[in-house]
Amino acid sequence: MNATIARYISGVAIDAIIIGCLAFIGYSVIGLKYALVFAIFSGLANLIPYVGPSIGLIPMIIANVFTDPHRMLIAVIYMLIIQQVDGNILYPRIVGGVMKVHPITILVLLLLSSNIYGVIGMIVAVPTYSILKEISKFLSRLYENHKIMKERERQLAK
Repeated sequence: MNATIARYISGVAIDAIIIGCLAFIGYSVIGLKYALVFAIFSGLANLIPYVGPSIGLIPMIIANVFTDPHRMLIAVIYMLIIQQVDGNILYPRIVGGVMKVHPITILVLLLLSSNIYGVIGMIVAVPTYSILKEISKFLSRLYENHKIMKERERQLAK
């Protein structure tokens, strides 16, 4: 179970690093001052599932809304596109890959859990699913071993 949680955390960290790098590239191309600082904050905020990317935009918006609103608007649109790509393509592939869960399964889990439990459901859905999957694998192996032992006992009794 510890390995499952470690894989989840590493997947989320990889995703956050990618988002931070993409934010830096975009902010630099757009020409924002302090692109590296805003990109690091965006990457770190991306560690917070689902609301983090929006939180990551706040410092960039505050710093640029009065000084350069045109570039700020372009940067917000760029990050919204990056967030959509991340939420629908990158996150399911990265986290699903490290946790050995199909990306479609992750998307379905997120959709169902958000409808039933809201944001909290979205945060705990993937780790909970992975832990339950590991428990079911363990119980399945335990049951198979039990069947093998019962068969051996029957053979020895004959």
